[in-house]
Amino acid sequence: MEKNYRFASNENMLQLDKIIRQNAITPFDNPNSLKSKVEFNIYDNQEEEALQVVIKSQKILQNDSFAKVAILAKQRGPNIEHIIKTFNHNKIPFFYGLFTDEDSEYITFNRKCLYEFIELLKSNSKITKKIGKKHIDKIREIYINNDSVLVKALLELLEIFWVQLFVDYSFLSNEDKINLIKDTFEHNGIKQYMEFLNTSIIISTVHAAKGLEWDYVILPDMEKDSFPNWYGLCGRCKNGNDCNFVMTKDIEKSFFEELSVFYVAVTRAKKQVFFTASHKQLTNRGIFEKNYSCFMKLPGIEYIQTV
Repeated sequence: MEKNYRFASNENMLQLDKIIRQNAITPFDNPNSLKSKVEFNIYDNQEEEALQVVIKSQKILQNDSFAKVAILAKQRGPNIEHIIKTFNHNKIPFFYGLFTDEDSEYITFNRKCLYEFIELLKSNSKITKKIGKKHIDKIREIYINNDSVLVKALLELLEIFWVQLFVDYSFLSNEDKINLIKDTFEHNGIKQYMEFLNTSIIISTVHAAKGLEWDYVILPDMEKDSFPNWYGLCGRCKNGNDCNFVMTKDIEKSFFEELSVFYVAVTRAKKQVFFTASHKQLTNRGIFEKNYSCFMKLPGIEYIQTV
């Protein structure tokens, strides 16, 4: 976690940034008496939380019509899927960005983009908007029988990539454009173009959002076994269900890794970040009572509840 200069004019967000980084040095200690007030609402169940996340996103856009709102999940699962279901039920458009660099379908998409681009170069090595359209059409043809939400999202990102190529990189030589295109697909970089979406609401994993930023970020499911998740930290933690964290040597590495992910999530917001949780968490094994995340108990974080 490096120093963040983005919040220089936003003292509250700057303090939150400092609090998280301070905990990478002195976990659950606040020697500098840092303070940050955050909006953190806890609901009775996932259905209520999902509805309130939808309502919150709409209120943000009513007050800031040109804003971009990202809803970031630690990972895919029943909780974020219920939020997606609620957006769909209310017919509110959003971009589906729930993929990571390790997802096989995401990797395959980038590989096919690379292969088809190299094939196009054999007949025309000049990078033009026309070759960009041919590339998009070819990839669409490959996926013509695949109407999954992920493929639709990746096709949208591919179109944005070709548009931005002639907006942001028009000054590059033809050879440099070719290298940029190859490098993007070789390194599974198509997700980086989520930042240029026209959609006001983006639902993504924290992993996919790394390196990107939006005006507002909503972090739902801030509960035990969700953020941090069971595999990342909670499964190794011996502090019980109350989530009053005590650092021990055997979980030190896991704590710092999960705290780093939390830092990435929080610092995707340019203006403000909002947190939500619910007392009853949806899991693949049923519904369970959960305490809210130990990360929301970092010393210096003060809650403001709006409901």
